Amino acid sequence: MSPLQSSSQLSRHEFLRYPEIQPAREYINGKIYQKPRLKGKQERVLNRLLEVINQTGKKQKTAGAFTNLRCTFDNYSIVPDLAVFSSNNFPVDADGKLVRDRDLIPNWIIEFLSTEDHSTRTINNILICLQRGTQLGWLIDVYEQKIITFPQGEQPDLKEKGDCLPILAGLRTLNLSVADVFNLPT
Repeated sequence: MSPLQSSSQLSRHEFLRYPEIQPAREYINGKIYQKPRLKGKQERVLNRLLEVINQTGKKQKTAGAFTNLRCTFDNYSIVPDLAVFSSNNFPVDADGKLVRDRDLIPNWIIEFLSTEDHSTRTINNILICLQRGTQLGWLIDVYEQKIITFPQGEQPDLKEKGDCLPILAGLRTLNLSVADVFNLPT
C-alpha cells in the first residue's frame, strides 16, 4: 500500500471530506493509502468470522463485529478488515445507527495479510490501535493458514494448526483454534 498523496499538509478533517470508495483509503499521519481488496479465501474467512463473532456477541449481548468500518482517532483514519467492539464501546446511537462523529477505536482488530500490501503497514495499524486501547489484534495469513496474535501488553505470537487463539474477553463462550478459523462452517 503505497501513498496516494504524499503531502504532509493534508489534515485528517480534509481527508474525511473525501467520498468513500472501495477498496477503502486510509489516512495515516497526513498520507493517504489505498487498502487492498480482499479476495476469495480472505473474503470467505472474513465473512465466516464476522458471522460467528456476531452470533456469539448477540447471544451474550457483549460485542459486535463490523467489516469496513472507518475507525478515526488522533492522526489516523483506518478501515480494519474486521473491527470488533465490546458492548460498552459499541459505535451506535440510541436509535441503533452507526455513530461516525466520534473517535472509534475497536476493542479487537482483525486484519488480513495481502500479497498486494506491505505487511509492515498492516502490522502498524494493529500496533497503533493497541497503543490507543485496543485489547487484541489478529493478522491472518490465509495462504499459510497462520495467525499472528497481538494481545495488548504482550509479545505477538504466531499461531498455527490446533493452537488456541486469544479472544476478546466479552466473548467468553467463543473458543477458536487456527484450524477452526480456516474451517468454520459456511
